[in-house]
Parts: sequence; structure tokens; C-alpha cells
Amino acid sequence: MLILIMAAAALMVGGIAVILLYQTAFKEAESRLVETAQSQARLLEAVARFDAVHSRDYPGGAGKATLSQSRDAHEKYTGLGETGEFTLAQREGDYMVFLLSHRHGDRELPEPIPFSSDLAEPMRRSLSGQSGTVVGLDYRGEVVLAAYEPVANLNWGIVAKIDLAEVRAPFVTAGLMAMFSGLLIVVVGAILFVRTTNPLIRQVEESEQRFRSTFEQATVGIAHAAPDGRFTLLNQRFCDITGYTQEELLALTLRDITHADDLEIDATHVQQLLTGEITAYSVEKRYIHKDGSIVWINLAGSAVYEPSGALSHLMEVVEDITERKRFEEDLRRKAALDQVRATIFEMDEKADMRKILISLCEALRDFGMDFEECSLQVVDEKKDHIELTWHALGGWHFHDSDPNLPRIKIPPAVYTAWKEKRPNYRPNLDKEDLYNEKIAMRTAYDKEIQSVIDVPFSYGTVAINSVQTDAFSERDIEMFVMLADAVSEGFTRHIDITERKRAEEELRKHHDHLEYVVEKRTEKLTLTNERLQQEIAERQRTEEQITAALDEKEVLLQELHHRVKNNLQIISSLLDLQASHIEDETALGVLRNSSQRVHSMGLIHERLYQSTDLVQIHFADYIRTLSVDLVSSYSMGAGTVSLEFQLEETTLGMDAAISCGLIVNELVTNAIQHAFPLGEKGTIGVGLQTNREDRIVLTVWDDGRGIPPEVDFFRATSLGLTLVKSLVRQLDGKIEIDRNGGTRFEVIFDRKT
Repeated sequence: MLILIMAAAALMVGGIAVILLYQTAFKEAESRLVETAQSQARLLEAVARFDAVHSRDYPGGAGKATLSQSRDAHEKYTGLGETGEFTLAQREGDYMVFLLSHRHGDRELPEPIPFSSDLAEPMRRSLSGQSGTVVGLDYRGEVVLAAYEPVANLNWGIVAKIDLAEVRAPFVTAGLMAMFSGLLIVVVGAILFVRTTNPLIRQVEESEQRFRSTFEQATVGIAHAAPDGRFTLLNQRFCDITGYTQEELLALTLRDITHADDLEIDATHVQQLLTGEITAYSVEKRYIHKDGSIVWINLAGSAVYEPSGALSHLMEVVEDITERKRFEEDLRRKAALDQVRATIFEMDEKADMRKILISLCEALRDFGMDFEECSLQVVDEKKDHIELTWHALGGWHFHDSDPNLPRIKIPPAVYTAWKEKRPNYRPNLDKEDLYNEKIAMRTAYDKEIQSVIDVPFSYGTVAINSVQTDAFSERDIEMFVMLADAVSEGFTRHIDITERKRAEEELRKHHDHLEYVVEKRTEKLTLTNERLQQEIAERQRTEEQITAALDEKEVLLQELHHRVKNNLQIISSLLDLQASHIEDETALGVLRNSSQRVHSMGLIHERLYQSTDLVQIHFADYIRTLSVDLVSSYSMGAGTVSLEFQLEETTLGMDAAISCGLIVNELVTNAIQHAFPLGEKGTIGVGLQTNREDRIVLTVWDDGRGIPPEVDFFRATSLGLTLVKSLVRQLDGKIEIDRNGGTRFEVIFDRKT
């Protein structure tokens, strides 16, 4: 920037010098042209007068003689500089007619020029009888400096002129040389200046950058303000503390963001800075945040002066201490509550409630609350009046204990606060209906109060009042509610102490009575325990005898099943032996079927004596074994008939198992004998499931020829089918038959059978 200023100054000085020289040269050229024009005009006038006397006989007259002489003289005229010349013309009608050949261009006489044309401005003025100088266009359209003069008695005009560019040329060259020289001097000076001052400038810039970084990144708010309090410079931290943007703060003053209660002390310090009484100060004060909340700050203010000693601005360094203030206030609240609780802890009698109120008042005073009186009202809703009142200031009393004191009816505001369990603040009692509250709403000094806060607690309300209107803030109410909770705790404890003592006495009496009862009962329990031990010993002996008997019965039952199985096996073997000697196919079939039925019952008893459960049989395994034995007993060819099982694991009682076993025996045997004649291949299936009604579903099917349609199963008289129907009736079940694609029997019965 400095280099630019120096360059501009050099150019300005050179330009001024060139302009002054140009103006001087311009004046000299102008004077020379005027002198030439006037001298030539006077000379022509003299020649014209001479010719008028001595050349009247010249062809064309005396005027022609004068023109001829002028042209001869013009031929020998060397001009003014490179472009200077003088011209002679006369007016013929609306044209200017030049009488002499021009120095520039065509040496012959130029073409006439209209008198109204913009060209030949100096000649037009001379032909109009004017005399003087002008910068204008000549007959070529070039800008010239010209002196013009009329030639009397010939009605001619004469113009001496020179191109303005020729007048300017030396000065333009001189100006360019001056500017070049000046710029050269500036460049050399700038180089020397930069080499000399660049380190200093760099130091200044670095210092300014460090200051700017420190200013912007400081953890404290920094603000500059004019003496009238207007903000002029702020950092971001100051904006964060106040909640305003820099643009908003620049439109405000210190007073605009200062809490009303701190304006006076703030103004005092600023005034002392302005008068020079102090140069700096430190104070804790409050700002009003943009959102309306209060921000506590620690402010360090100082005055900054110009080198001349004049006050430049005020500087404020601000630290946000809101959290610290809240912490300190929390500590004060805790200390106040602890003091009230300590007083409560020491309370033993009703009289100690006065100590609680005094402690409460001291805590409120510590928080800066200004009030006249603090009181406790115990509300008895049934009696419709305040039952008991303590006044911490001006004495204290019990309403019920002093009949001379007037009974105070429960004021509506007190009742509302107590009933709705929320504080009730009345800032201006003059505006309220105080009917039936005049006695209650007076202080111990007989002053009618204006503001009152009623805060509920367990058995009534705690109240503070003031003779001032609108005496309490939201912060006061909040603190009073906290202390009222502590009072509620104390009052509850006071009542609990009495109840506890009464309960302890009752407990002692019950304890003594209980000890007597326990002593008597203990004697009875001793006798009862002795008899109980005898009964237990007798029961143990009985249980041992029952266990031994059960073991014997179990062995006997297993032996019984074993013997029955053996006997049935003998019967089956005898039937098989007898069948080997019978040639009649009908009789042979009867014996074989009978043998198989006996074998199926024998399997039941075999399963029972081999199992630990002598009552229930795992029927799925039994069916699988029985079916395999049946197919094997009829010596079916390998792969002729295959078995398919769909069996769920389930148990059945012995009776149901025998019946189901015989049913399976008959139906599988029937399928083997009749479904696949002549060695046809096929499948016999046996299924056992439990349906949704928890009933047993026993299924036997085959994919053989099936029962002919003319055979009515339910009226069949064959031994096997008759036996199946009889067994189903014994199970209290039902049997269904499906003849589509073979034969399918389905027996359904209850599990309990």
C-alpha cells in the first residue's frame, strides 16, 4: 500500500509539472498565433488600401491585385513548426471559399466548406467578424489551436493555426519520461524500503495475528466499548456468554445487557474510569442473556488510552461464573436445610417448633429475603378453622390453648394452598377480598400486610408476609418451598415421636403378654412334640411294612405274569403241535388263528414281567413285535409283504393292551390271509396315534384286494371279525372301515380304558 502511495505521489508530481509546462507552452503558442494572425490581417488591409489607389487598372480590380500579392507572399511562407500555417478565405453565399493553397495535402485550392459545417470552426468565426483564439476543428477535421482575425474592407477572414497534437507532443514525451523516472525512483525506493522494513512489517503482522488469535480464541469474553457504552469490538466467547451475535451486540450498549440491580454499581465504576480516578476494576455482576435468563460474570474492566493521552475505549474481560454461583447457592441452600434439619433432629416437644421457625427465618434472611413475619398454621378441616399457629416473630401461641384469642377461620388462600398442595403467592392484598382474613393478615406490630406466600406442608401451611407489595421473587418462592418441605419433615417427626412413644408402650405391654402366652404355649408344645415323635416313629414302622409288602406283591405279580406267559406259550405250542397232525385246511386255519391269539396275549404278560412298570405297557414296541411275528409265522416269501409303521410312543393298561393286541392280531392276520392271495406283493400298515381329543387311534391298513362290497363287516359272523367287534365294545370305542384302495380299519377309544 505504501508503495502504491509513493507511486501515485510521484505520478501526481510529474503530472502536475508536465501540466504546468504544457499550459505555459500553450499560452506562448497562442500568443504567437494571435500575433501572426493580427499582423497578417493588418498587412493585408494596408496592401488593400495601397492597391485601391495604385492598382485600379489591374485586371479584376484592386482586390485581385491584393489577392495575387498575398498568394506570392504565401508561397514563400515557411509556416509555424511542422503543422502551423495561416489560411485566408471569404464567404460566398453559404460557403467558405479558401483563397490560398493549404500547406497540408493538396497544394491546390481546397474545396469550399459549408458555412454551417462543424469543420473550419476558426475560419467561420473570423468571417463572422470575430477575433480571438479557439481550440477546434480545421478544414481537415483535425483539432487545432487557432487565432482568427477578420480582414477589414475585404470581407476576408484570416486564421493562423497549428495542430494541437504538435503542441502537446513534447509534453507527452516529457510526461512519459517523468513518469518513467518517477516509477523507477519509486521501484528503487520500494526495494530499499522493503528490504529495510519487511522484517519489521512481518513482526508487526505476526504480533497482530497473535493478538487476533488470542482475542478470538480466548476462553474469556473480551469486548471493547466506546466511552458512551456502545460496543465496538467483541470476540466470539463474549457472544456465546450473552447469546447475541456480533451484529446484534454492535447495536447495543453495556447498559442494555446489564441486570437492572447492577446498573448503579456498573455506572459508578465506568464513571471512575472516565474521570481517571481508577484505571481498572473487577466486579461480579449479572448480564441478561438474549433468552432472558441471568448470566453471572466476573468482569475485569479497564480504560485504554491513545498515545496522546486521550481515552480510546473501555475494555471488558468477562468470565462466565454462572455455574459457580449456582454451586455456591446450592451449598447455601444445603447449609440452610441442614440447619433446619438439625433443629428438627433435636426437637422433642411442641415448644421446639418455635426453634424450627427461628431456624427457618434465619435461613430465609441468609438468602436475602425481606419479610415481616413467618408463621405456621395447622389446618383442621373438620373444625373449619386454623387449629394451631406459631409465629416466629412477635411471639408464638396455640389458638386452642388460649380461649381469649379469636378463632381464625381458614382463609380461602390458605385452604387452597393446603388442599391443592401448591404454593399460593398473593403479591397485592389490597386488590383481593380480605373478608375474614383481616385478623390473620396482620403482623405482630399491628401492621396490615400487602404480600403473603402460603406454602403447603403435611398438616397445614407455612407462610411469610411483608408490608410491601410484590415483595417476593420466583427465586424466593422456590427457596421457601424447599425450607417448607424441611418443616413438614419436622412436624411429621414431632407427631411421629408421640405416636412412637405410644406405640412403644403398647408394644411393651404386648411383649409382656406375648412372653406369658409363649411360656404357656411352650409347655403345651413340649407335650405335643413328644406325642408327635411317637406318631412319626409309628408311621415310619408302618411305611416300612407297607414297602416290604409292596415288594413282595411286585415279585409275586412278576412271577404271576411269567407263569401266565409260560402257560400261554405252552397252550400255543400245543395248538401248533396239534395243527401239524391236521390235514383239514379249515380246522388247520382255526388252530393256527387260536395259537396266534394265545401268542399275542403271551407277549403282553412277557412285556409286563420284564418291565419295571407292572401296570402300563409301551404299546408301540408291542405292536411292532407282534406284527413282525405274525408275518413270520405265516412263512410269507421274502419281500412278498412289507410292514409299515406309524407309531407314537404311548402306554396302555394291561386290559386295554390285551384287547388292542388281539384286534391287531385279527386284522393283520386277516390281511395276510385274504388281501394278498397267490403270493401277491403288498404292504400292511399299523398305526398308533393320539388325536386332538386325547383319544387313542389304532389303525390297520393294507393295499391288497380289499373286502368285497357284498360283505357287510358289521354283520359278519366269522370268528375273527366277531372277535374284533366284541373287543372294540369292551374298549367302549368305535371302529370305522374304508375300502378305497385296499382296506383300512380305524379303532378309536379313550386312553383311560
